[in-house]
Amino acid sequence: MKKKFMLLLLAAITVFLLSCRKGAAGPAGVTGTEGILMLNMQDGLYPFSDSAFTADTYIQNGAPDGNYGGCVTMRAGITGPGNISRLLVKFDTSDQLPHVTAIKAYLSLYVQQLTGSVSIRAYKMSVPWDEGLGACTGAAGSATWNDSASGIAWSAPGGAFAASAVSDSVTITGTGYVTLTINAVGFQDWMDSRSPVNFMIKADNETGSGNYADFSTKEEPVVIERPRLTIYYCLR
Repeated sequence: MKKKFMLLLLAAITVFLLSCRKGAAGPAGVTGTEGILMLNMQDGLYPFSDSAFTADTYIQNGAPDGNYGGCVTMRAGITGPGNISRLLVKFDTSDQLPHVTAIKAYLSLYVQQLTGSVSIRAYKMSVPWDEGLGACTGAAGSATWNDSASGIAWSAPGGAFAASAVSDSVTITGTGYVTLTINAVGFQDWMDSRSPVNFMIKADNETGSGNYADFSTKEEPVVIERPRLTIYYCLR
C-alpha cells in the first residue's frame, strides 16, 4: 500500500512540474530556457535521423505556373522589377504535441546566398498546399504563384495568408542562419486544431529590384542547414 501511494505521489509531482504552473520563463532565444519542454523539428536530424515532417517550396510571379518543390533552394524577395518570390514552409506537428500550451516558437532558415538586403516576416497560410516535385528550373503542377495544388487556384494569385504576420521582422545582411520568433498566440491555434504549422515567408518590401535571399530547403544535402522549427511548450 505504501509503495503504491509513493508511486502515485511521484506521478502527481511529475505532472505538476511539467505543467504550465511554473514561474517566469527564462531568457528568450533558441538557446535560452523557454517554458519547460522543447521540441526541435528538422528533417533528417530532429527529433530523429529519419524524421520527415517538413514540406517547402517557393512561388514567384515571374513564373506563375512554375513549381520548385524538389529544389535544394527557395527564394524570398525581389529579383527584378515586379518579380516577387515568396517561401512556403510547413511542419506536420499533428502527432507530436497534443494537449500542450505553446510558450514560444522559432523558425530557423539557412541563407545560402544574399543579393542586396531583405527583411522578412512569417504569415499564417489560410489553406493547404502541395509541395510538388519541381526541380530548380521549375515544373508545372502543385504549389505555384497561381495554384495551391495542381488545378486548384489560390483565392488570389501569390498565396492565401493572414493579413497580420505571426513573427517579428528580421533583416538579412549575410549568409548563414536567420531565426524568426513566432507569436505564441498565433502558434497555439495550430496546436489546438492539430493542423500543420503552415507559413508563408515574404519580404516586408516587395517593390524595387535586386533584394532577395536564397534559403536551403529540406532537400539540402547538408542536413543542419534544412528548415528547423523549435517549440517551447508545457503540458496542459
